[in-house]
Amino acid sequence: MTIADSIVIVGKISALNKKAMLVAPTIKYGCISQRADSGGYLIKTKAADIKLQLSATAVGYLAVETEPLITQIGDSIVVNFYLTPDERPLLNCEGNIK
Repeated sequence: MTIADSIVIVGKISALNKKAMLVAPTIKYGCISQRADSGGYLIKTKAADIKLQLSATAVGYLAVETEPLITQIGDSIVVNFYLTPDERPLLNCEGNIK
């Protein structure tokens, strides 16, 4: 696959609070997930007739999704994600149920 017959999407996944380090940042596009090493990612894929949607997440953070992207052959796109902490309480399922 060459650049001429594909699309390239690059970007970074970082915390909205720049001081926080993300654990296992992941980018998902279609049915494919990819680790974003050092917060950066690069996707090189064939252009498709369907709209491409990206989702970014990390342990302890809320996932962020893009609107569906309309792409065509030769596109090069930059999409940066800024995640916020997931502050929802964890459920404690210990104890007796009566």
